Amino acid sequence: MDRFWSAPPVTRSLTALTFVQSALVYGGLLSGRYIIFRPGLVFKLLPEAWRLFSSFFLTGPRLDFILDLYFMFKYGSALETASPRFSSPGDFFTYVFFVATVITLAAGCLLDDVIFTHALIIAFVYTFAQDNQGRKASFFVVQLPVEFLPWAMLTWTLVLSGWHAAFSESMGIVAAHMYDFFSRIYPTFGGGRNYIVTPAVVRRIFSGHMPPSQHRAYGTAYRPIPEEQNPSQGRGSFQSPWSTSLFKMAVALAKEEMDYTIKPESGTSNISTSDWPLLLKNYDKLLVRTGHFTPIPAGCSPLKRDLKSYINSGVINLDKPSNPSSHEVVAWMKRILRAEKTGHSGTLDPKVTGCLIVCIDRATRLVKSQQGAGKEYVCVIRLHDKIPGGEAQFRRALETLTGALFQRPPLISAVKRQLRIRTIHESKLYEFDNDRHLGVFWVSCEAGTYIRTLCVHLGLLLGVGAHMQELRRVRSGAMDENSGLVTLHDVLDAQWMYDNQRDESYLRKVIKPLETLLTTYKRIVVKDSAVNAVCYGAKLMIPGLLRFEAGIDVNEEVVLMTTKGEAIAIAIAQMSTVELSTCDHGVVAKVKRCIMERDLYPRRWGLGPVALEKKKLKSAGKLDKYGRANEATPSKWKNDYKDYSVPEEASEQLAVKPTPKSEVAALTSEQAEAPSSPQNEMEVDESKDDEKKKRKRHEGETPEERAERKRKKKEKKEKKERRKSKQEKEDSDDSD
Repeated sequence: MDRFWSAPPVTRSLTALTFVQSALVYGGLLSGRYIIFRPGLVFKLLPEAWRLFSSFFLTGPRLDFILDLYFMFKYGSALETASPRFSSPGDFFTYVFFVATVITLAAGCLLDDVIFTHALIIAFVYTFAQDNQGRKASFFVVQLPVEFLPWAMLTWTLVLSGWHAAFSESMGIVAAHMYDFFSRIYPTFGGGRNYIVTPAVVRRIFSGHMPPSQHRAYGTAYRPIPEEQNPSQGRGSFQSPWSTSLFKMAVALAKEEMDYTIKPESGTSNISTSDWPLLLKNYDKLLVRTGHFTPIPAGCSPLKRDLKSYINSGVINLDKPSNPSSHEVVAWMKRILRAEKTGHSGTLDPKVTGCLIVCIDRATRLVKSQQGAGKEYVCVIRLHDKIPGGEAQFRRALETLTGALFQRPPLISAVKRQLRIRTIHESKLYEFDNDRHLGVFWVSCEAGTYIRTLCVHLGLLLGVGAHMQELRRVRSGAMDENSGLVTLHDVLDAQWMYDNQRDESYLRKVIKPLETLLTTYKRIVVKDSAVNAVCYGAKLMIPGLLRFEAGIDVNEEVVLMTTKGEAIAIAIAQMSTVELSTCDHGVVAKVKRCIMERDLYPRRWGLGPVALEKKKLKSAGKLDKYGRANEATPSKWKNDYKDYSVPEEASEQLAVKPTPKSEVAALTSEQAEAPSSPQNEMEVDESKDDEKKKRKRHEGETPEERAERKRKKKEKKEKKERRKSKQEKEDSDDSD
């Protein structure tokens, strides 16, 4: 009985109802004609609705009575407790409801079958086989791959009961595969949405029935049983709903299912957002420009993206192992995750370990922003001799080498060895052993600082010489070794779990949304209607502004975000916080680096009052086809309208009153009649002489010689560009 009461609730209820109803029917206490499915009796004025459910609770006679109950309990409980598909409360109930509905319509209405218990069991077996591919299963005394188990059961039915019974049972496989398609295959590989969602009321009902912890490869797949609850204790309705453990689990579930979105509001929000994720954390402390906007049902919270988008917009805080180079590690990550492109935010030498931020696909647009961010290291330094002052002398020397320092890259580094200035922000001595000539210190520095060179300078300052023994990076930009650091094996195991078990929870654990790297930026919240325009490169104007951070300065880098917490772009602020609070028009920010894909949100530009007025003027011929002023343009439009899509100098030229054609013709004739100055004539003569010299130098060239000359010119230009880009990379590259 302990085994039964500790079973998950849905499977326990199904098995109990099947046992009771089958016992009553085969014991002669209940007539079978009252429980079988009859469409004519169900769909009538006074429907016998219980037949929709009772037709699933009748086993076969004699030995089938035991076998059907055994298979239902075994595979139902295995799915409800251990399947990665049903990790949230109520998901298995939704699965059973969907499968039962499809079986009823297919087997009952189309095939005129009356009992569906076997079809439901074979649906359980099929889903179990999909989740456990590669394992062996026992069918009576035969061991066979679990993928063949549902087909073996179907063949057994065909042999014993005929084709009609087998065809009816096959509807269970059809129903289970339809659930798999709509809930996993289509959203993951087809780019669609998941249409089979567990309702909130069902989640609340089953919130006290948590699946137990499943340990696979590493980490924990599902929510562990709290310490206050005995693992052997039942989770049924006999437990007190007000127990401490269940209350904590309910609170955790409510947080997970909470809709993290900024909603339109007329007053000040009283919601505490200190525990909201990523860019939405403490959004209630942002300054409000307006609370009115029209939400658009596009996009989603970064944590709720479908798996393909989640990976393509993800970053990994990788613990780089010793010996492989940073580029090798990134190439391995690209191959493991099957990504189109990957990048890292700052090179580490092969022997150096620690934080290496790996950006995937869309997140590679943030590589430059993280390469220039600050870094922190823990270094082991080896002195070449004892120092007379001991630890105190070493500490003073370490404090001396703080601030802006001259550095030349060491010989081991694969960059140009030119003198550069790098800043050491702070350093601390952790441990020092004068007898062993070893010291351990922590340093916070600018990107591109060479800790190996710093160790050499420390040795020179102490007068005994020194070199770097070991180095580990403990922080890189927004990531440190305490914020989800993972190893290469973790990533490999997570991908294996998804490929073989269809379990995406591990991939979501090792990969973080790209918004994680932008939590240190000051935020500007954009209306949903302005998102796609910004993705196409438009400047953010005051009408598209919702909220903004305090303390924004002009020309400061900020992050533009949606009301759902998605990062749109990194932008340069064109107004300070004070101006954003008081101005009614103007440019808020210019896009520096766009992150979000285009057309994720619908196009909403060209619908404002100014844009509509501009369209009317163009259709009336008062503006040309490019929207520029002409002779028929009203003076009010010329004075009031400013085109923010062109530079200020060009806009000033466009704002000048256009010259009539008659005046242009007269001016042209006057210029033709007026004699040119000697200086202008001299400049014209010099340019003509240069062109004549070039033509004379290349006279008599054959087509092959001309092609060779152009090829060399092109190679020279490309070589110059490569040298320039290499120099920029060396300046921004980060090593030890």
